[in-house]
Amino acid sequence: ETGVGKSLIGKQIHDLSHKDSAAFVHLNCAEIPENLIESELFGHKKGSFTGAITDKKGRLELANNGTLFLDEIATMPASMQKKLLKALDEKTFYPVGADKPVKSNFTLISATCEDLFEKVHKDEFRKDLFFRITGLNIEIKPLRNRIKDIPLLIKYFTSLTSRRVVIKKEAKEILQKYSWPGNIRELQKTIEILSLNQAGVITPQDLPVKITSGLESHNGNDWLTNPQKDYISSHGLRDFIKKIEQETILSTLGKYNGKVTTAIKELKISSSAFYRISDSLSPQA
Repeated sequence: ETGVGKSLIGKQIHDLSHKDSAAFVHLNCAEIPENLIESELFGHKKGSFTGAITDKKGRLELANNGTLFLDEIATMPASMQKKLLKALDEKTFYPVGADKPVKSNFTLISATCEDLFEKVHKDEFRKDLFFRITGLNIEIKPLRNRIKDIPLLIKYFTSLTSRRVVIKKEAKEILQKYSWPGNIRELQKTIEILSLNQAGVITPQDLPVKITSGLESHNGNDWLTNPQKDYISSHGLRDFIKKIEQETILSTLGKYNGKVTTAIKELKISSSAFYRISDSLSPQA
């Protein structure tokens, strides 16, 4: 699933199997437009297309004697899957506009949040590439299936903050019961916002509403749970809406690795509304 730490584990595998000087080259296939991914992977020669004002080395060449980490490989266009397969088999490839091949010897680590086996059966992913990249497979369980990791992760993320933060036992217990649909990335963002608490001591009352009230478990047309209704009675509707806006912004930014434009598009709000909510997240003087 997204947010479980696939890139981090890929980097750790690289560090354990290569020298310090070896390059770790990361490419998220889902973030590159289809018309640019060939240039990103294989590079290009000056003048090979409009905008190619200089020669550019591709990720495959940059990863020579190191590791190429292809994240979200399931999203790679079919045309590029064929070219990637050839490059993996031959360890050579042609940059866009080049008449001479380039050699590169690298370790490939690929990751995806989708079921590649199912995509192969639906003819949405090349079978030959699937078998070529299928070697040592690691399934990373979502955070809700490894709750014993949560206290360790909380301790680690609080150590990264610029100030001392203490999370009470009762608050930690609630954090362990939450389903964490955004996985480790969502937990990290939550700890970051909790660290802004002026007192520096986090109690259950300081936790986000979605965590304490089971926001994701509503049924039917009743979008408010009883704890949410109690919160509104105690703090008022305006404060409740403010917290929902803030938490939604944080969750969406976490989902898209902090990409503001993508978050605004998904939330269907104006940029001014986005920054109004974001500004309210800043710690008070």
